[in-house]
Amino acid sequence: MGRPLYIIQTSAECSTFKGDHLTFGTSDSQLVKCAKAELQEVNATFNTTVDGRAVNVMKLATGTTAYPVTNVTGNFVTVSKPTNGRSAAYGPGLLLSGLTKGTHVVKGTTKITQPVATTWTYDWTIEVQ
Repeated sequence: MGRPLYIIQTSAECSTFKGDHLTFGTSDSQLVKCAKAELQEVNATFNTTVDGRAVNVMKLATGTTAYPVTNVTGNFVTVSKPTNGRSAAYGPGLLLSGLTKGTHVVKGTTKITQPVATTWTYDWTIEVQ
């Protein structure tokens, strides 16, 4: 209790792996720029509840600096063997504050219509001490 909790709703990421950084380079600063640019192409709507009450979602986004990752065989970025690289992510989410002690349930649906239609749902139970 007392500290805000950030819950991601959708995100874009770019990495140093081949084909996963649009037309950008692979330096840390270019990966950050790439993730922001990739999210600009996304058209999404959010439906979120906290403890059964609807939450208005503002267009507020945050991003990471570049961080180390290991891409395993079978990941969406096709590699023939596990490979180390770097990645950066950017996206909107919820910043929840003022949650009382006890159990809280956050449910949501993110519907993306562009560039590829997809739906992401989440259902999290949070225990505030």
